[in-house]
Amino acid sequence: MANRRFCRPPRLQDALPLPGRSSPLPVPPTSAQAVCPSGRRILALHLPWLATERLRLPADRPAACWEAAGSRRLLTAVTPAAAAAGLAPGQAVADAQAMLPDLLLVPAEREADATWLRDLALWCLALTPLPAPDPPAGLLLDVTGVAHLHGGEQALLRRALRRFSRAGITVQGAIAGNAIAAAALARSSPGAIVMPGGESDALRPLPLGALCLLEAQVSTLHRMGVRRIGDALALPRGPLARRFGAALIATLDAAAGLRAVPIQPLRTPPDYAVRREFLEPIQTREAIDATLSQLLDALCRHLAEAGRGTRRMALLAFRVDGTLQEV
Repeated sequence: MANRRFCRPPRLQDALPLPGRSSPLPVPPTSAQAVCPSGRRILALHLPWLATERLRLPADRPAACWEAAGSRRLLTAVTPAAAAAGLAPGQAVADAQAMLPDLLLVPAEREADATWLRDLALWCLALTPLPAPDPPAGLLLDVTGVAHLHGGEQALLRRALRRFSRAGITVQGAIAGNAIAAAALARSSPGAIVMPGGESDALRPLPLGALCLLEAQVSTLHRMGVRRIGDALALPRGPLARRFGAALIATLDAAAGLRAVPIQPLRTPPDYAVRREFLEPIQTREAIDATLSQLLDALCRHLAEAGRGTRRMALLAFRVDGTLQEV
């Protein structure tokens, strides 16, 4: 009988799968959400060029990803060179080509980007057992109680940035007491490490865009003269809720640490296991070899169906004296 089981997280080395290589999707957690209560520490990572770096588009050449939106074609991601020339996601392809006639255009692959982001989250299991993707271009690592294993939060942040840099991935990071604040700091104040309770003060000078609010909300707030997070935090909650809804209030309260922020940590991909049970114990070498051959054939079929490979296998033998022998 074949089954799948979960085991401890693998020991991942400082090596990254080639960008774009397909890998199985991680199994979602059994609980709906893991809430990050007061006192937790979150390391947020922001990958500003996620889509173009996954495709290995040259950073020094104007290039962009695009997708259709109705009858229009819009940019979804740009390279650093294209951004320096004035292009930005959301811009019409026709306008971008008018600005840069030699612009390299590549169709966007949002599902592939999301899969790669999940792969990167699993890669961060070397840093914490609780990594989570933060679409469209971020990662959230619950590092509560693990920073001392890396020499402190500053050393942990440096190690995380080094791992991505060695893999050729641009990344910005920050650490705070909740996911919203940490992600905003990673986007607009990279390198920041905010002590517990200091999230409001750290966020006040940041632009509203750091919170990833809806574009319409940001535009309306700008017309009201509200351009910084601190300006929004100072507004009365009642009128703000009536005009923008409860979602904006929830985001502001979560960023300030006034309410818990849920994240969804990933589980590691499952191991594959096959099993054979006997009514009577087997004793001869021939019987053991025959059983092992059957188990290997069944395991290889499961791996082939899943498109997986293996670098390590273990044979567990449950003996009649109650002991477990592992080879």
